[in-house]
Amino acid sequence: MIKIAITGNFGVGKSFVSSLFKELGVCVYDADAIIHELYKKDEALKKEVVGLLGENILKDGAIDRKKVASIVFNDKEKLLSLEKIVHKALYDYLDNLLKTLNCDIFGLEASLVIENGTYKNYDVLIVVYADKETAKKRLLEKGYTEEEIEKRLSRQMPIEEKLKYADFIIDNSNGKEYTIKQVKDIYNKIRYAKILGMKKWKEHLDKLKRLEEFISTHFDQVETIVELCMPGNDCCPNCDRPFVLVRFCLEDNKCHERKIELFDHYFDLPDQELFDQITHYVEDFIMEIEQSEYGGG
Repeated sequence: MIKIAITGNFGVGKSFVSSLFKELGVCVYDADAIIHELYKKDEALKKEVVGLLGENILKDGAIDRKKVASIVFNDKEKLLSLEKIVHKALYDYLDNLLKTLNCDIFGLEASLVIENGTYKNYDVLIVVYADKETAKKRLLEKGYTEEEIEKRLSRQMPIEEKLKYADFIIDNSNGKEYTIKQVKDIYNKIRYAKILGMKKWKEHLDKLKRLEEFISTHFDQVETIVELCMPGNDCCPNCDRPFVLVRFCLEDNKCHERKIELFDHYFDLPDQELFDQITHYVEDFIMEIEQSEYGGG
């Protein structure tokens, strides 16, 4: 089983991103929802939380999360103590869950996996990003006050800092379609890396990431457009293996395309050798088209 953590700050849209992964077949769980259920059902947890914060947090015998928030967001020491208690209960629950869960890919949506260091327990860390103004606007529209927003953000690492930890970043600032495209692309990379073999799947995933970075920076992406197409992506919906799509456009806007299939053995090549082969294939294709269109020996 591959374990992914989906994180990001208050208001960036983690739940929307998580729902997209769920639609693709990932077993996604929400840490906040689990904690909410534990507050209701875990008597040992309830006893510890009441011991820390007092019986005033109870409403009809149950923990009132709004009362809890009103206390801890104004008392950093109690907040840290509460997080320690709750996170232990959460990860005890997750440990038991993972023993019985039958999933190829498991995902946890949680805000503080970087802050509390538990991101190290996951194979892939995905950070959802939205600039502060966009996130703030969304939260205000949901009814949060500016004071509530600032208090919650003050306990989270700045989003720009979180991005440094990410295996993948999803920019959720530019509309749903753009976010959906990013989620599908990441999911298909993880899925294909797993198909190539569980023993080396993370190496294969890292290779795909480095290849995509090379492609995006090495070619001009104006006259010569080069992109990595993963099985399941819009450019490769029914293919069995990834390929590099090369599109070369002439001055009259006449465009030619070629696919460079990435056979399994490519993933065992050293990076530079793989990059050199891709470059060679692209340059040969361009030369072939130019000779065909303009003549030459």
